[in-house]
Amino acid sequence: TRFALARGLGDVYKRQMEYIAKRRIQEAKALLTGTEKSIEQVAEETGFCSESYFCKLFKRYEGMTPSAFRQIK
Repeated sequence: TRFALARGLGDVYKRQMEYIAKRRIQEAKALLTGTEKSIEQVAEETGFCSESYFCKLFKRYEGMTPSAFRQIK
């Protein structure tokens, strides 16, 4: 049915967006450990629309803030 197809496509979209977010977080981790760029600069360079959204996603995937990650690495 159309509903099942729409739901399936929604799941695919969700997985793609999660994959992209994880890849961006991985790149951000490299910038946080390999440079002295500000959190705001790292967020911008990895394609996040705002520093606060970046911090929210970073904490969701890594279990800590970008600042805390930088301090322990």
